[in-house]
Amino acid sequence: MWHEIKSQEDIDVFMKNIVSFHDCCIREIRYISGMSADKEGAISMDGSHSMSIYFDTQASSDFIRFEMELGTVSKFSININPTDWLEIYDATFLKKEDGFYWHSDTYGEAQDADYMFHCQTVRWRTLPHPK
Repeated sequence: MWHEIKSQEDIDVFMKNIVSFHDCCIREIRYISGMSADKEGAISMDGSHSMSIYFDTQASSDFIRFEMELGTVSKFSININPTDWLEIYDATFLKKEDGFYWHSDTYGEAQDADYMFHCQTVRWRTLPHPK
């Protein structure tokens, strides 16, 4: 079941459920740019810019797998060394007048690592446990 995030209060409840991303990792990211080419080769953009981010976490000593679906993504950044241990220890997630902001705060052994996004809509859901 999807849970819409519309306010800072919704964010606070979500962050409590997943212990502020502590002991969390990004498993997979899917980005849809909203751009495409037609059969004549003309490129167009529909402005959708959506993204799904799949996380695994040991929040509250239980394994949780969840997805965040972001709509109208205007900023997204990954600054990582793929050989570093990229376990997220903490994150900041805020609702402001111009949308939602999320960024990772601390990592295990990674130096200068950072994930961030800015978007207009957010929803999340838990996913089935892997077998």
